[in-house]
Amino acid sequence: MKLLDYFKDLFSNKNPIDDKLTENSYYNTVEVEEVVSFLKKEFKRRQEDRRPFELQWILNMNFLNNNQYCDINLTAGEVSQISRDFEWEEREIYNHIAPIYETRLAKLCKIAPSPHVIPANSSTKSQAAAKMSKCILEGVDKDQDMQKKRATATAWSELCGCVFYGDRWESGEGRPLFYDENGNIIHEGNLEKDVITAFEIFPDSSFSQGITGCESIIRAKAIKVNSIYDRWGVRVKGREVDVFTLDQTNVGVGGFNRNSVVSQFKSTKIEKAEIVIEYMELPNRRHPKGLHIIMAGDNLLHYGEFIYRVGNDGKYGFPLVMQVCVETPGRFWPVSIIERLIPIQRSFNALKNRKKDILNRKAIGNWAVEDDGNVDVDDLEEEGFYPGKIHFYSRGGKPPQEIQNRSSITDFDVEEQRLLDEFTTISGVSPFASQSLPPTGSNSGATLEKIKESDDTRIGLTAENINIAAIASYKIDLRMYRQFAKTPRLLRHVGKNDEVQIIEWQASDLTSDDIIIEKEDELSQTPAQRRQMVLDLLQYKLFSNDTDPKIRNKVINQLQMGDWENVDDIEDAHVSRALRENMFIKQGKPIQVKEYDMHDLHIQEHNRWRLDVDFEEFEATQPELAQAFNQHVAEHEALAQQKVQQLIAIQQGQQLQQAQ
Repeated sequence: MKLLDYFKDLFSNKNPIDDKLTENSYYNTVEVEEVVSFLKKEFKRRQEDRRPFELQWILNMNFLNNNQYCDINLTAGEVSQISRDFEWEEREIYNHIAPIYETRLAKLCKIAPSPHVIPANSSTKSQAAAKMSKCILEGVDKDQDMQKKRATATAWSELCGCVFYGDRWESGEGRPLFYDENGNIIHEGNLEKDVITAFEIFPDSSFSQGITGCESIIRAKAIKVNSIYDRWGVRVKGREVDVFTLDQTNVGVGGFNRNSVVSQFKSTKIEKAEIVIEYMELPNRRHPKGLHIIMAGDNLLHYGEFIYRVGNDGKYGFPLVMQVCVETPGRFWPVSIIERLIPIQRSFNALKNRKKDILNRKAIGNWAVEDDGNVDVDDLEEEGFYPGKIHFYSRGGKPPQEIQNRSSITDFDVEEQRLLDEFTTISGVSPFASQSLPPTGSNSGATLEKIKESDDTRIGLTAENINIAAIASYKIDLRMYRQFAKTPRLLRHVGKNDEVQIIEWQASDLTSDDIIIEKEDELSQTPAQRRQMVLDLLQYKLFSNDTDPKIRNKVINQLQMGDWENVDDIEDAHVSRALRENMFIKQGKPIQVKEYDMHDLHIQEHNRWRLDVDFEEFEATQPELAQAFNQHVAEHEALAQQKVQQLIAIQQGQQLQQAQ
């Protein structure tokens, strides 16, 4: 019975901290009203502190979605529309921000970080643990559909300047283990990863340097009351909650009394919802175990100590990672490229519209008439001078005369080109990248390659920030599994050549969280370049039988090709089989030498383990199995020597035939 109770406590959906509140006098004596009042005041303070940055994000979204005649009104605390000065004024929108945004996304979404875990030491056990950790992280990426989530996160990062990845441990997820006495399924628990927009995060100060510079962070999100009850079991009254959405507006966009409808990003309301506020505070002198508070309206959903040990060396840390577009030293919130492009976009719209005004005057003309009653001005304004119109005027009067327009648009053309160049300079997206248009007079292959490399260099900073965020997120994943994965778990991993492995692991196996990204140049590698690389490798005879397989694999790794074209499939398959034999003998399973084995690779991997401290411990505790393993290696050596002798005999026979 005690064992069953242990598993109930271990895998129950109830937060383990809630049980500890009865043991901790400090957390147990806190008044609910005081906590709710404190959190409301703190949330309001952080809202006001973040307001200027939030308005900038809203402005960015409006400009991206073609609503570009608006600006930030700091007095009203909102983004206001700019009215037209004259009814005849041209106010068209020439959106260059949207194609730049889409081009950058197309490049950045090619980045697919692949984790590589560095072993804690040189022992075989640590190397095996590092490979297992890599498999776990790859499994998390697949289960959580991180490729799609990273694309969504990158879109938000390019829009607002940053986005967040949030890790949380869900005890109701994972494989089902057993039923409790109430018939509820007890799961092993699993990791869940969320993409969190900048609108949901409220740091303790907008001038803290990133997440590591914060002592506390608030996450707030509008959630339907039914969802709140399903998750926390608390009935919340609910109300109308402000959220942001895209709406339609016809705020004087167009020209000559024409109004076009554009999308406006503004506040709207959802019913039967409440803002769920989650407050996380790291341990300090005032709260030695930290604070973790969740409330909705006036209802306290959870109050307890902070539990996540996802910092370095087992320290407490926020389960959040910030992915930035362009880092801004000295403040929490980074900037986006769109923010820098807005002034240029305003100037470009103004220039194009004034240029169009001049062309309208040249095409339609301005007319002068005498105020003598000869001309029906209303008729002239309504119909103009259409082709074939007959105009009547009295004898001695003067017909309408066109005022000559001597305005030139040459200066406008020069300024337009200068603004287009500024779009390229600031965004890092040239016409060659967005439209495949080379500069005038630059058609050589070398010149175009340099232009492409320049584009990749400019966007490379943001690409590196994506990899940095991926590394930090991978570290939190491993640390969270190390903390919450209490029982042995099974991992189904699909490796190279669709090789399926069932790996059993537990938290103690995760000995290292030192992670790097196996980089391929995703931004610059095109199919044509891949084909050229294959031809170059074939030319240098890298894939010939005379090349040592280990040297070939090292060259491929040095070229940062990863599993590029699977050129090392056969060697990897034999190495994997040798490693499985090492694992099987440790489990007491029989292993056999096969005729098709590449004996040199098997001997190398077996001897690598025999030289390790782990094998010495195995030999001391399981001498019979160690002796069987030594015999297995001896069989490989005998068969390898036999093949060598056969080759020598064949060569001698050929030489004898040639001599005769």
